[in-house]
Amino acid sequence: MRDTQGEFVNNVTPAKAGVQSVKFLRSFTLVELLIVIAILAVLAAAVVIVLNPAELLAQARDSQRISDVNTVKSAVDIFIVDNPSASLGTANRVYISIPDTSATCANITGLPTLPGGVGI
Repeated sequence: MRDTQGEFVNNVTPAKAGVQSVKFLRSFTLVELLIVIAILAVLAAAVVIVLNPAELLAQARDSQRISDVNTVKSAVDIFIVDNPSASLGTANRVYISIPDTSATCANITGLPTLPGGVGI
């Protein structure tokens, strides 16, 4: 802090007979601080509601899935161009290749079961 002549002044100034008194500077009250914190909390809640992080994550996952499907489609299209006589199945059945050493895919675990009425 500076005085009127530009000299630095301490917050503690000498008083009578060597006793020191403390100059109190104006500061924020507890009520003012609580009001500011409450306003910030309301604004933060509004931002979370507007942005909805769960929905943003779902959109990101969906975008990745669409990208993966497009990659598979491109690979199948390239395969068809390279092998025009290859059969990929019929209208009701599509053949895919899953790497496995057995002809029945018995070594692959964790696959979902087929819904009822679907034959292989």
